[in-house]
Amino acid sequence: MPSTKPRITIRVSQEEMKELQSAADEEYRTVPALVLTLVKKFLDDRRK
Repeated sequence: MPSTKPRITIRVSQEEMKELQSAADEEYRTVPALVLTLVKKFLDDRRK
């Protein structure tokens, strides 16, 4: 069953993508999973 969650699309530079991929690899995550973690952390910090 497809997800009903909203989707977002972002565009990043090649250099930013390389950095995101490197960080994701270090944490054994995919880039989308890393970005989701970063967004959740940002939102948690913002609520404080």
